[in-house]
Amino acid sequence: SNRAYAFKRLIELDQNRARPFVINEIRDPDSFINPDILKELDDRFLPETDGALIEQITKLTTTDDRQMQLKLQFKLMLAARYATANIYKDLLDVYKKYGINWRLEQSGSLLAYLVSHNEKEGVPLIEDRLAKWDEKSGSHVFYQLTRIRLPKGLENILRKRLGSEEPETLGTAAYYLSKYGGSENRKLIEKRHDRWLKEWAGRSAELDDPGADDKTKSQSMAQVNLLISLIRSETWKLSDNEIHQLKLKCASQACRQQF
Repeated sequence: SNRAYAFKRLIELDQNRARPFVINEIRDPDSFINPDILKELDDRFLPETDGALIEQITKLTTTDDRQMQLKLQFKLMLAARYATANIYKDLLDVYKKYGINWRLEQSGSLLAYLVSHNEKEGVPLIEDRLAKWDEKSGSHVFYQLTRIRLPKGLENILRKRLGSEEPETLGTAAYYLSKYGGSENRKLIEKRHDRWLKEWAGRSAELDDPGADDKTKSQSMAQVNLLISLIRSETWKLSDNEIHQLKLKCASQACRQQF
């Protein structure tokens, strides 16, 4: 819409001038501007929005109306981006009473807020959601949790899952660490790839065997996913030589075809 475009341009051109307009827009209970636009201020938090966000979210917790559920989703995303720890207890209560049963599009942002402000309480809540989610890799869970930012506590969960022997799980963890994490995560992914090579580098015949079991076949994709995360990261850039050296380490035909 024209309004959304105007906000986008104002934030791009003058953050200080845009700030009061963004605050007022977040406070507006009728606003439907996409949070992906409003999240672009440099401010870590906007405490001026705390009261309005908790009031709006609380009013929408039990709505069955589809449009109002979308609004709730937007407000939760904005809370994940800008709300301070001052409303942590209120939003924790919301999660325990309602959010635990919400769709992931809504509960994901709320969990991201909680783990941002209290890792000790937030991490177990996320791990519980992952355990109940019918998807080994948890990719949809992490997509929703990182739509606004990568909370520190979530980064620690991803680092733990990077050590998994399950190719889908470690592949998803490597992807999100490479997309949002810093140089330390590059080292961790490289170490995980080195560990993979120690087990599989000399077993190309097994990996390429058409009659191999699914567990063995999936190991080819484990290496592919690790290399993609290293080579296509959005937070670090490998040299041409580094990329070339990684490609030379492909242990399967599937990996060589990918690169």
